[in-house]
Amino acid sequence: MSGTLQGKIAVITGGASGMGEATLERFVVEGAFVFVVDRSGKEAAAAARHGDQAEAIHADVSSLEGIQKIFARVDERFGRLDILFNNAGYGGTSKDMLFLHKNSDEHIRDMVAINLESVLFGIKYAVPLMLKEGGSIINTSSSAALFAAPTMAAYGAAKGGVAALTPTIARELGAHNIRINTICPGPIETPQLLHYLDTGAIDRQFMIDGTALKRLGSAQEIANAVLFLASDQASFITGTVIPVDGGQTL
Repeated sequence: MSGTLQGKIAVITGGASGMGEATLERFVVEGAFVFVVDRSGKEAAAAARHGDQAEAIHADVSSLEGIQKIFARVDERFGRLDILFNNAGYGGTSKDMLFLHKNSDEHIRDMVAINLESVLFGIKYAVPLMLKEGGSIINTSSSAALFAAPTMAAYGAAKGGVAALTPTIARELGAHNIRINTICPGPIETPQLLHYLDTGAIDRQFMIDGTALKRLGSAQEIANAVLFLASDQASFITGTVIPVDGGQTL
């Protein structure tokens, strides 16, 4: 432990599994207090593992009410926020593997709500808590935002929106010492991806062969990137969209 985030207050959405949970582990080790946000019901156990350095918030960030609930609680307890990791999202399910014109209206709207609107409104409600002392916002986009991914149009469009808003928000908030950056994970061994690999819905070797490093990434490798962007070591980095994908998008 180096104390890179000592005394910092952080929110991680989608924090009870996968990349969010791995980032929770890193943040706590580095001294942060973390609000673990999830809608799965696993957030209480994830927070409890870290004692008084974490608190669970059960909330669905695809709804405005859920987002408002998160930041009202942060304001109530601390009155400030230093780090927001807008990580919640999903895609790559069997419902995605359809051409756009064959997909349901409900699914398309769900993709936009969880993957894009949650980020927009998360930023909107987090920023007032960062204005006094500055802060760092990190968003999770996807490599699917950076190349053509047929049958994943709604997911790719939503994640592309996250990438597109990043430089604009960086310009809006830079004078307040609020930095915003976005990561674009490639094939990462999260529970969601492993389920589809294990069931044969996605071909493992195809995913591996698509990367320059010829392997899948780990959730811990994503957490390392997020930790860097959240920390003062990245104090002059804002408005960037960074692939963390093993060279998938080269």
